[in-house]
Amino acid sequence: MKKIKQAFFILIILTIIISCSVSGRKKSTSPEYLCVITYNIHHGVGIDGTFDLKRIADLIRENDADLVALQEVDVETERTGGLNTMEYLARELSMYFAFGKNLEFQGGGYGNGILSKYPLVSIENLHIPPYQSGEQRGILKILVDYNGRELAFWNIHLDHRKDDTERRESVRIIKKKTEDLNIPIILAGDFNDTPESKALSELNTVFEDVWAIKENDKGFTFPSDKPERRIDYVFFRSPNVSSFMLQPVNARVLTSPASDHLPLIVHFRILNVRNE
Repeated sequence: MKKIKQAFFILIILTIIISCSVSGRKKSTSPEYLCVITYNIHHGVGIDGTFDLKRIADLIRENDADLVALQEVDVETERTGGLNTMEYLARELSMYFAFGKNLEFQGGGYGNGILSKYPLVSIENLHIPPYQSGEQRGILKILVDYNGRELAFWNIHLDHRKDDTERRESVRIIKKKTEDLNIPIILAGDFNDTPESKALSELNTVFEDVWAIKENDKGFTFPSDKPERRIDYVFFRSPNVSSFMLQPVNARVLTSPASDHLPLIVHFRILNVRNE
């Protein structure tokens, strides 16, 4: 009986050791995932006419986003009561933030914002030359320290006019700026154009549209109460020389009354292609 108990005890110990070993291997080889949201927040005013940044923060938190591109962001303007939108959201979500001011507006600034769970290595707001006295637009560019590796995340809000001259020029600038970028890049934002447009067709020669992984889903994001157009996008590019690559695994449009646009959420799988 004593020998049976000893054998049973040894079997339990071996089982624990094997289980720990297996779980350790699973942990070290488990795939990494990155969650990205792009959202034109209409300076925080929803389709009900209510200014409410909390519901935007709640949406980001509930979806556990790692990187967030926000367009139509107010910082310390009169219409938002002097509130710094990016500071508020970053504090609520315990995230890093960047703001790219494109316009002086109502005593404050107006432009694009980024939230990140990862530390920011660099921030640049590149102004796009406006066409025929159009609104000043910009590309908010950040580098993040993604677990010891650099990842580029760019946020853009392109011109809205029917004449697509400025949008096409903006795409040309984007392509030029990414020629020598040898790290993965995610480009997100409100492009104010449809998938078959000349501007986005040109962008697709360099970037991949995440929504291409979807089938039989039009991905409409505007207007939020009765969506009929896809104008909000997440694109990506993974150079062959990079130490890791981005692989989209799912994408969907979220439902929310917090803006006149709907947010787009994407999950990427991180593929390691070589050792550092």
